Amino acid sequence: MVSWSLFENHKLLFSFLLCLKIMDEKLLDAQGQGGIDKTELRFMLAGSTKVTPTDKNPSGLNGWLSDKNWCAIEEMADKFPTFRGLNKNFAKEVDKWEKFYDS
Repeated sequence: MVSWSLFENHKLLFSFLLCLKIMDEKLLDAQGQGGIDKTELRFMLAGSTKVTPTDKNPSGLNGWLSDKNWCAIEEMADKFPTFRGLNKNFAKEVDKWEKFYDS
């Protein structure tokens, strides 16, 4: 019934917000602590704020990976424990990551 009152282009956004709310409540513990990590959510929605890479882009100058995307990988590795070491693995296995990117 709700979908009848939404414009077609708003349905996906409404579904995404509903999913976020459900996930947030499922991650809360009995004391009301936890929920979705706001830093991770902001990163997912807005992207990286880092503009200068710490290390050299492993795909080379004007390579397949832009400097902006390399900065995002570095920022993810720095900020989020789940992605710790991603930048080092990416630099070491750049050929495999390029195949993944192209697929």
